Amino acid sequence: MRPRTLMLALTAFAATSTALAQGLPINPGLWETTATRTDPMTGQPTTDVRQECVESNEFDPRSLMQDVEGCEVTDQSISGDTLTFTMACNQNGGSGTIQGQFQTDGETGAGQMSMSFTFDGQTMKMESSSTSKRLGDC
Repeated sequence: MRPRTLMLALTAFAATSTALAQGLPINPGLWETTATRTDPMTGQPTTDVRQECVESNEFDPRSLMQDVEGCEVTDQSISGDTLTFTMACNQNGGSGTIQGQFQTDGETGAGQMSMSFTFDGQTMKMESSSTSKRLGDC
């Protein structure tokens, strides 16, 4: 996977942080997520707002990257309504780490991630934050 493709996949993760399984409980339904990230090339912030029907009743970072080969959760802990995790990725000659934290009361959520990837000797960093709220049934 190319660095840009991986960054897009991780951005999609930030934008869909409520649509996951095995971890923090969430209320299924129509969720709206606002995600802000820094572009690793320009450093400029980008904000995306997205709505989606969430069928799962839990948030689990292990399911975040299930379709991205070479990434795995290396650490995960839950304390109250907050889940903290670390992921490691190794692919196509590049490697990186993702550290994140998400908090939810089941109807709203907020999270942040710090990502650092090295490809061909160059390190790219990206910060991302998101807020989510349940709008109602699908």
